[in-house]
Order: sequence, then C-alpha cells, then structure tokens
Amino acid sequence: MKNLILFITLSLFTHLVFAEAWKLAKESDGIQVYTRNIPNSDIKEFKGISKMQTSMDSLMAVWDDTNSCPKWFHQCKKPLLIKKLDFNNRYLYQISDFPFPASDRDILTHMIVSRNKATKAVTIEMKNVAHYCKGKTSLVCKKINASSEVRVVASDGKLQFQPLKAGGIKVIWRQYIEPAGKLPDWLVNAVVVDMPFKTLTNLAKLAKTKKYQQAKLKFDDQGQMVGFFNKSW
Repeated sequence: MKNLILFITLSLFTHLVFAEAWKLAKESDGIQVYTRNIPNSDIKEFKGISKMQTSMDSLMAVWDDTNSCPKWFHQCKKPLLIKKLDFNNRYLYQISDFPFPASDRDILTHMIVSRNKATKAVTIEMKNVAHYCKGKTSLVCKKINASSEVRVVASDGKLQFQPLKAGGIKVIWRQYIEPAGKLPDWLVNAVVVDMPFKTLTNLAKLAKTKKYQQAKLKFDDQGQMVGFFNKSW
C-alpha cells in the first residue's frame, strides 16, 4: 500500500510539473474555464476563473459552511466535516454525484488555508487524503469506512480568492482529479469543464444570500483568519 501511495504521489507531482499550457475550453457569463493535458494521463486538469461582486467575508462563510456544499459545489452530496483542527486546517469528506451509468465517487480532502497579509489574498490548498480514516474509530470515520462508493485516491487542487482594487473578488480554482475506477475519458473530461463553470456560478449566487452577506471575519495579530464574529449557518 505504501508503494502504491508513493507511486500515485510521484505521478501526480510529475503531472503538475510537466503539464502543458492552458487552453480556453469555455467562456460564458464572465467565467473562463481552461483545461490542459498532463503527462501519462487521459484526464485533463482544469482552471476556472471568475470575478465576483461580493466580499471575502461572504465567500469564506460559504466555504466554512460544510452543509452548503451541495448548493454550490457541482455534484457534491452528503458532505461531512471529518475533523477541524482550527479555522485554517480541516479534513472534509464528500460524495461526487456522477451521471448514470457511472458510479458515484467519494473523496477525503485536507483543506489548508493561508492569507497573504500584504495583498489580503486567500489560498485554500486541497490535498487528497484517501486513507485518512483507515483504522480510525470515530463515528464520522466509521461511516466513511463503511462507504461503498469508488474512492478518489489522487487529486490536487487550489482555490484562491484575490481582492480587486475596483471591488469584488477574483476567484481562481485549479483542480486535477483522477476519478479511479472505469470511466470513459470523454465523460470525465466533460465533467472537467462543467464542474468549475457550474461551481463558480453557484458560488457567486450563494455568497450574495443574506446569511453569508452578514458574515464578518475575525483575524489574529498576524493577520490570519481565525473565524467569524457572527455565524448564521
């Protein structure tokens, strides 16, 4: 098992380092979706870009609300917060609802958040931790270990929120996922374009709803986010 994990990690590193240039795959409603081929894989990596007229507080509130996942993250269902070490460090689980006849996939992700004090940009790194619950006996991990879904064992992503001088936030989401199991490449690569476009569309709409608009981030002395002054989710 250790050798398999090492092989997947090295393969993923090779993919990301030697990937080719981005190509525009879709542009509509102010959203651009780019894809690119990566070595030794038939699955494309994607990058979605959108400028949203909302605040950092509201976007981070949506992200912080685990239960909101199905409302904005394309194909997300049954999200679970596995463990929260602090505001900027948590482990999440979700099932991805793949279209018939494909089987659904599930994924475990380690989310690590950082904030650039000078630019105020926020970066959320999303690292695959497929085997995090192995051997663990918490109620959440017991439920995850009992899952019959196809487990995603290789993925790498980064979500960035960049404040704009003219107002609003530029959102950049880059993601590479090997969905595992037997899936036709055309189906996966179609999802690769739909996922960022629909996710960014939904995120912009949800961030404008009242309960997230009321959110106010709290910071420590180093300028890092530590939570919210008020929460309505």
